[in-house]
Amino acid sequence: MTDAAAFREGVGRLLAEVQRIKSEGDYEAAKVLLDAYGIHFDPALRDEVVARVDALHLPSYSACVMPRLTPRYHGRDIVDVEISYPCDLETQMLEYSAFARSADALATPAASR
Repeated sequence: MTDAAAFREGVGRLLAEVQRIKSEGDYEAAKVLLDAYGIHFDPALRDEVVARVDALHLPSYSACVMPRLTPRYHGRDIVDVEISYPCDLETQMLEYSAFARSADALATPAASR
């Protein structure tokens, strides 16, 4: 990636279009999108992605497990991010659930607690 702003803008446009297609049930637009990006691919790029995933030595059924991102600080600045793969969907969902509960508690006014 050479331009983070352009990347974010492009991903945002693509996600907006996918959501529009899903919301409206626009079969023709979905077909055009899949024909352009989902069916035809660059085998060299596919091989590069497969090699990167193989290097992680993850089981093939770990698709639903998101990587855990742990920031590394120098003072107050984030200087690096450690990426790990817990490979345990149940534990990850319980962590997300606990985070959601604590976020709800923070968002609830003290008077209504």
